[in-house]
Amino acid sequence: MGRPIVDLTGERFGSLIAVEVQARSGRRPSWKCRCDCGEFTFATNGELRSGRKPSCGACAAIRVKAAQESHGFGVKGEACVNHKHGHAARGCHTKEYRAWASMIARCELPSQRSYPEYGGRGIRVCDRWHASFEAFLDDVGPAPSSGHTMDRRDNDKGYEPGNVRWATASAQANNKRGSVKISYDGETKTVAEWAQAIGVKYATLWARIFVHEWPLDRALALP
Repeated sequence: MGRPIVDLTGERFGSLIAVEVQARSGRRPSWKCRCDCGEFTFATNGELRSGRKPSCGACAAIRVKAAQESHGFGVKGEACVNHKHGHAARGCHTKEYRAWASMIARCELPSQRSYPEYGGRGIRVCDRWHASFEAFLDDVGPAPSSGHTMDRRDNDKGYEPGNVRWATASAQANNKRGSVKISYDGETKTVAEWAQAIGVKYATLWARIFVHEWPLDRALALP
């Protein structure tokens, strides 16, 4: 006999409220849920409790599209409105604007390849930034250079003031969960820090150590 079904009726999970269980022979039971947008969808107990399915999906896509269009960020090939901030002029989607739109998409659209690492594990965009690109730009500021991309200081927290910055690839590599550290000659550094110290690219040093398996005294030799 299978395990008893935990009653989730009436409980809220993100934008979804569990309405009734849908038991299916030979398969895990799923819950019929009503989304805040009025649509119905189905989700398993695990999807609801883990946050992997915070909405029906359709409304998330609508919200992202509405946010993009309200600020002049259309899909590829569409004209964009030239707003006062200058980041969505016709045919000119800046780094800051693309970062803002992508941030919302990966946190809200299950169809996005990166969704499991963001929205799927509970990472959210704060209301202030979700509603306004201008607010996001005011808080974060423009990217210092073409080599900077958006990064979260604490990867377990969401996109919100104080937790987001523009950072170089090297800084982001140091900030990733599980950054690999290498100890050599009495010093311990991340791979990115060692690469910077000896003047080689991060990818080059990584390949030397973990792909080609060079000894450290050779891998860390100055180029």
